Amino acid sequence: MILFLCLCLFGFSLPYFDRLLIKNDFSKRYSDLRVSGQLEISHFFFKLTTERFNRRLTSFGHRFSTFSGIFYRIGTCFVLILFVISIPFLWFQIFKILSSSTSSPPDAELIVPGVNRPLSHVIHVLFAIIISVVLHEIGHAFACIAEGGSIHHVGVLSFAVLPGAFVNMDLERVANWGRVRIFCAGIWHNILICAICLLLRHEEINLTGVLFEKEKGLTVTYIDSSSSISGSYGLQRGDVIISANEFAFSDHSFADSMVQIRNSSQTGFCENMSNLESPSSQDCCHEDSLTDLCFRGEGFQVCVHARSMLESSQAYCQADSDCADGFSCLVPKVNEEIHERLVIIERDTHEHTVLFVGDPFELIKTVSISPLVPKYFISAAFVEFQIKLLEYIFNISLALAFFNSLPSVALGQ
Repeated sequence: MILFLCLCLFGFSLPYFDRLLIKNDFSKRYSDLRVSGQLEISHFFFKLTTERFNRRLTSFGHRFSTFSGIFYRIGTCFVLILFVISIPFLWFQIFKILSSSTSSPPDAELIVPGVNRPLSHVIHVLFAIIISVVLHEIGHAFACIAEGGSIHHVGVLSFAVLPGAFVNMDLERVANWGRVRIFCAGIWHNILICAICLLLRHEEINLTGVLFEKEKGLTVTYIDSSSSISGSYGLQRGDVIISANEFAFSDHSFADSMVQIRNSSQTGFCENMSNLESPSSQDCCHEDSLTDLCFRGEGFQVCVHARSMLESSQAYCQADSDCADGFSCLVPKVNEEIHERLVIIERDTHEHTVLFVGDPFELIKTVSISPLVPKYFISAAFVEFQIKLLEYIFNISLALAFFNSLPSVALGQ
């Protein structure tokens, strides 16, 4: 929320910063850009145009014009097929939404880091948008040159916090189907980007087998600072965790384990009653205790130091019948109405296990996990960043290809 407010304040203040820079004669180059109209600034918006890349783009386009002509003709065929597919798909989705009487989740959703994605993904999203949009516009530029058109200028812009790019072209001497090929070229680039992302992701996952181990646990790659499990006694970035309660991560994913822990009753622990204080039938722990928990057995409850209980426990249980002779099943007393659970997360080192009391869904939302356990010094977070970036580039490029395919034929007329 703080980041969002800062971005809103910065976007709203852009014209005031602009006037301040011009008034104080901050830079002659900046003033020239504003006077010439190459730089436009308003609330939450800026646009910068330049002719600096015209010669390079034109030279490169002429050098490979024969290849480009064939390449973009093939691409146009693919895009027109996508156009034919996209129209009935959109009508089907509209009909599905209008005829649906339930609040079922949509098949597609807007990606918003910090809302429906971790805030740390904002870097992935920005990089993915920049790469997808820039390569999309390069497709328009090269196809324009191949069809005999010319480039006036190229530019970048930002509306709110979303970056964009554009190419201003002269298409007066280009035939109608040549214009179609030009507009299809950007979509064709996005389709190829999607294919390359799928290939790279497949190869990168294969490469991880050399540098990382799988089914040996999970690596913590990110913890939100607001999470209850952060801090010196909680999980740390880079920790390798092997289980949560009775769920081993070699057999269950982190998210599935948390869902099952939340949806099932609280797990108990087999404990030798001779090691405990005298049980009580009344409230057993002070509400302000940070280390003790109230455990209940069959007809009694007892206040126990939580970590000592777990270290001396023999096994997980749901009832006394799950424990050996002389042991009782003690279940932590939690608030079932808010899905509170005691979650014991074990690490693969000799460090203490991590205890968490709260809704397990909080861990899903605030902790990022990788199934890769490093063999060497390479961080799993670095590889996860690359894989996640490829996924976002694929999704955003596919969205650009799909929605841009709708007006392509009309624009060429």
